[in-house]
Amino acid sequence: MVSLDAASFDFQSMNGGKSCPDIFDRMKASHGQLRFLMARLRQSRDGAPEGRRLFDMLCDAVEAYGAASEQSLYAELLAYEEQENKWPARHAVGVHDMSQLLLFELSSMEMAGDAWRAGIGQLAKYLEDHFRAEAGEIFRLAKTLLHSEQAARLGDKYEQARLRWIECFGRVPATSQAGL
Repeated sequence: MVSLDAASFDFQSMNGGKSCPDIFDRMKASHGQLRFLMARLRQSRDGAPEGRRLFDMLCDAVEAYGAASEQSLYAELLAYEEQENKWPARHAVGVHDMSQLLLFELSSMEMAGDAWRAGIGQLAKYLEDHFRAEAGEIFRLAKTLLHSEQAARLGDKYEQARLRWIECFGRVPATSQAGL
């Protein structure tokens, strides 16, 4: 069984041996989870029941990731006074909104067919571009503004918000998202 829960990633090997994952570790783990789900979905057969379940899990993961990052890291970045610090956060929130619109469009399509595959490809590229920007420019900016205790606190806040979103709004029950 493969675990899809970002909380189950080995944070100590990911973050240089720190025992407590911070916001950056948590969000990078979510990036990995989303890449994994996207790859599995793209490998699934058209119209297979596993594909529908994977798509539902992807929707949950993308939406929970967006909501949790907006309630933690991006809320903190937007609280800073300087206008130049707000642009990356506002842009990232826009990317989360656009990803949700793409998922909504895909939800109304038949999973078999060229249009659906093209839409999934577009979503994958969109998310990958966002992950690169986030792990680069946005995390660099945030690391200059946050001290380690803030980053750890935001990591906890992120994870709680992500899990709460899946529990309250998820298409697939949180208990069955732990594996395939």
